[in-house]
Amino acid sequence: MEKDAMRQLCDKLGNLPAANDIFALFCEYEDNATPEAHLVKDLDKFEMIVQAYEYEKIDGATLHSFFESTRGKFNHPEVKQWVEELYRKRAELHRQRAEERTEAQ
Repeated sequence: MEKDAMRQLCDKLGNLPAANDIFALFCEYEDNATPEAHLVKDLDKFEMIVQAYEYEKIDGATLHSFFESTRGKFNHPEVKQWVEELYRKRAELHRQRAEERTEAQ
């Protein structure tokens, strides 16, 4: 469905080289066909876990099973470092909240 939608969007641009380039890049991303596509896939997944972390911070939610499902899903070395740092920050957030609950009791 996404590929069809992208094709329709590109068709609306007409027979321009840019439209063909956009569609080709979309297919490259979807097929995870190049190192650049791997990086963008990892960035997309990283953005998703940053968003989940923000929900946890703001709403007090606990999305443990979601975060566990993301472990080992990243490939780019730099993005992996960012992910590990985010996991550390998340662990510290949950440690602080547990301490606050203990103190409140």
